[in-house]
Amino acid sequence: AKTEELAGIEQELETALGQFRDSMKQYGAQNVAEISAKLDQAESFLSEQQKKTGKDESPIPLQKDILPDIRRMIERVPVFLAPNDPQPAALLNRLAGLEKMNAGIRQQRVADTRMRAEQYAGGDKGEIVKTAESILAKAQPGAKILRTSVVSSDWKEESVLEYTDTTQSAVRYRVTQSVTAEVAAKKADGAFLYTLDVSKDRRTDGSWGPLYGHVMFTDSILEENVEK
Repeated sequence: AKTEELAGIEQELETALGQFRDSMKQYGAQNVAEISAKLDQAESFLSEQQKKTGKDESPIPLQKDILPDIRRMIERVPVFLAPNDPQPAALLNRLAGLEKMNAGIRQQRVADTRMRAEQYAGGDKGEIVKTAESILAKAQPGAKILRTSVVSSDWKEESVLEYTDTTQSAVRYRVTQSVTAEVAAKKADGAFLYTLDVSKDRRTDGSWGPLYGHVMFTDSILEENVEK
């Protein structure tokens, strides 16, 4: 009786193990298909961007996390596949090609990056420039400012009805004027172009409050292109 019972248990274990192997194989196939689809999407996007080379519109690289995320997926997939399955190596080979394409587009974009032309001619331009450089100095300590440009032709006004605090117990009518400035600065790891918002709010007496702002975007730029 015990022999029959053990045989039954052994059969159940073999069946369960077989089902587990089938599940792992199925899950591995699903993972490979998902990774392949992501590689297809990335390849299609980068191929379209490469067609822009030499044209007025600069090519755009993939978002920075896309290819590293795909690499992590590929590195996890072998556990679901049979030993020596060639699919992970093939996926990594495709990924390496895309990484090379993406790096080339990023480098070209850096080479094509320029500061926009100075547009603002108002009497408070000096104050705007000083504020923009102060904002950048706080955001990027140690950065050496190379050039600053106010690229808006005039102040843009926005009127908003908003809550005064997080309790949402009172509202106010806020009037804000803003301009966009660009600051090129050099750091230990290269030169960068920072796009900033510089704003001021209207006080209740009709006068304008102090300038404030923040860095909106950061792009790499070649130092020799800052003055071009």
